[in-house]
Amino acid sequence: MTFLTTTVTVTASQIEHLTTVPVTLIAAPGLGSVIWVLNYTINYLAATPYTLNDTESLNIQTNGYDWDDVPIPTVGFMDQTTNQVFTQLGEPQIGAPATLINEPLVLNNAGGGSNFAGGTSTLLVTVTYLVLTGQ
Repeated sequence: MTFLTTTVTVTASQIEHLTTVPVTLIAAPGLGSVIWVLNYTINYLAATPYTLNDTESLNIQTNGYDWDDVPIPTVGFMDQTTNQVFTQLGEPQIGAPATLINEPLVLNNAGGGSNFAGGTSTLLVTVTYLVLTGQ
């Protein structure tokens, strides 16, 4: 098994549309394969902070399956004027659900249908993962 790491820059324009247009962090791994998230870090690179409400949150997902125990809160993170860091382990699972086979890993705004607004800051998302084959 080989541990893989990817880092994706999420622009301000992409952040503003995360509710309707998720950002692909890792492409679909291929037939019979599953992305298995070990951990991830989100670096908030502060410029102009976003206007947020209490329902907005970030999720790292594969076909609707959350790889975090709880959504990543954005209040106190993406509304700051200084750089911020959020790190979390992937949620442990026994066996990969069939709905995860050959699905991409995405970042989205899971918060109540509203988009982030008014900011110019970016996110740097680093994911450490495995690709499990033969599923």
